[in-house]
Amino acid sequence: MDQIECQEYLTRAQVLMQQGQYEAALEQLDGAEQSNRMEQDVYLSKGICYANLDQIQQAEEQFRKALKLNRKNGLAMFHLGNIYMMTGRSQDGLEMYNNAIGCGYKDPQIFFTLGLYFEEEDNVEMALRNYAKAYQTEPTRADARIRRISLLLRTGQLEAALQAIDEMIVFCPDVFEGYHARFMVLMQMGNLEEAEKTIKSAMEMFPSDVGFATDYIKLLLAQGKSQEATAYIEDVQQRMEFSDPEKAELELEKAQIASEKNDLEGTIASLTKAKQLSGKENVELTQKAEFLLANCYMAKSQWEQALAELRLVKSDTYKSEFSAAVLYMEPLVLKQMGSQEEAVKQYREAIKTLRALSMANPGQIDYTIYRIFCHRDIGETEKALDLCDYLGKIAGNIAEVHTARATVLRVMGRNEEAAEEEKIAAQLGGVSQEISEKLNQKQAGNENG
Repeated sequence: MDQIECQEYLTRAQVLMQQGQYEAALEQLDGAEQSNRMEQDVYLSKGICYANLDQIQQAEEQFRKALKLNRKNGLAMFHLGNIYMMTGRSQDGLEMYNNAIGCGYKDPQIFFTLGLYFEEEDNVEMALRNYAKAYQTEPTRADARIRRISLLLRTGQLEAALQAIDEMIVFCPDVFEGYHARFMVLMQMGNLEEAEKTIKSAMEMFPSDVGFATDYIKLLLAQGKSQEATAYIEDVQQRMEFSDPEKAELELEKAQIASEKNDLEGTIASLTKAKQLSGKENVELTQKAEFLLANCYMAKSQWEQALAELRLVKSDTYKSEFSAAVLYMEPLVLKQMGSQEEAVKQYREAIKTLRALSMANPGQIDYTIYRIFCHRDIGETEKALDLCDYLGKIAGNIAEVHTARATVLRVMGRNEEAAEEEKIAAQLGGVSQEISEKLNQKQAGNENG
């Protein structure tokens, strides 16, 4: 046993590993093993090399050798846990991670990985907890903070998200995502004054960041300053370099400006450009452009074009905020085209899918609202009203419930009751933008049909 020689081989191997030369590093590690077969770091390093060479079985064997030499080697347990997770042995992976933590191994990566696992399993509480442990262990761990903030936002916990964002800005002041997230949350909360302060501060810190330029356009539009927004777009296009996806975002903002001016052709032109620029890699942007184009074509009673855009959104496996709306809108368009039989068939398929989605995600009220519309459109008004009652119980006294009920009552000819529901909805602040757009489309469809 020659520990000095072993350490020399290990040092050489580590230099090669840093350069990504894993096969060459393994040759040095073989020499280290021959010098000292009791050195744990030899097997840990070998395992890492094999893992990076995608030789997972050999990597697992090396980590097990390290663990045999020291049953409390938390690093070996962590690496074994990673391999178990990669190869679909989740329960074994969780057990190995917990064993590592129990042995005092508290690298933030172990908590981050656990957060990812629990998020994938829809265990929100455990995911949030582990992301927090990751950045509590290493306060500048921005990726864990961002994942936790995203999850809080996805589950509607705006106040908690804002608190987490403010904390992130303190510990990670150079990470632009914190300022962007703060701006978006404040916009969603309707606090335009604070949103403006946030975005202007961010633009001073990151003057060449085109994402903040796009955010500022959103703010101007929310403030009703469409002329100023148009001038700002022209300005930034001249002095900043934009990638195609970023250009697509600008075209989406131009489309909103044109829409506010009731310039339908201008809206379609900008959305078409956005769709072309977003590309296949940016599915979210592409879907948004396609969905909004479908809205425009419906407003023009160009049903075939609308149907084509809706089916493009529907055909993609990416599940966006428009997925539920498309399930309802497709049969609605078919109905306007005169394909009554196919429309009813699609309505029933939509009802089945929306039922499954609402059962899996009871907090997502859009699924139930669109299901109400489907029942209403095929004459199942009592079923639609029953769902309105259920929605009122789980969602509370919100405008969307009263508006949905009013549309059903209108179809039933119970206009006085419908008017009362509409009055309550107005008092509650109207309906969300997305729901309002769908209702307007439906009413336009009824008038045209």
